[in-house]
Amino acid sequence: MFGGFVENLGSLKNISQKGGFTEIEISMTNLCLSGEIIKGRSIAINGVCLTVIAFNKNSFSVECSAETLSKTTFSSLKAGEVLNLELPLKLETFIDGHIVTGHIDTLGTLHSIKDQKDNSELTFTFDRRFAENIVEKGSIAINGISLTAYNVSDDSFTVSVIPHTFQATNLKELKVNSKVNLEFDILGKYILKKANLNDKNSGLSMGKLAEHGFI
Repeated sequence: MFGGFVENLGSLKNISQKGGFTEIEISMTNLCLSGEIIKGRSIAINGVCLTVIAFNKNSFSVECSAETLSKTTFSSLKAGEVLNLELPLKLETFIDGHIVTGHIDTLGTLHSIKDQKDNSELTFTFDRRFAENIVEKGSIAINGISLTAYNVSDDSFTVSVIPHTFQATNLKELKVNSKVNLEFDILGKYILKKANLNDKNSGLSMGKLAEHGFI
């Protein structure tokens, strides 16, 4: 489990095919992370939860299945690309964002960037099939970064990013039409599923639940 609080960056060093898996090697730009990485440990890379299979003091490797490649931006990674890294939460760790599982729901596309005096506004579009999974002022993980969505519609939303987050993550690398990994709030997804199972004709939705203070 992760919190969506990205403190470290890495860069893509190498991609290779190993049997039915794709092996990805990542260089650590912040070497203080190296002491925390061990074989078998989970790590979120651009919000995708993967397992470390090998490491040294300067880099580590993970394996991606065909399913992971098909559901994330990993299918289009390029050498040198900057990646957000987050280690799993510890029991005594503050959850600075929200509960992030590292299981990507869909891809989003950066529609626009608007620079403000003290923040940047980024608007993303996404497949409207997921419209019920996002609500006004709800949490969303973008490339593993916990952010708050607003101006939510059936196929778009906006987030406001403070300068520190913009500079400390790979959001600064994004351009219009860049693809990102999206993970919707896991608590909201469970609530929505439970509501639908209880009464498929009730007309309940994530929007209605939020409107009445349930989420």
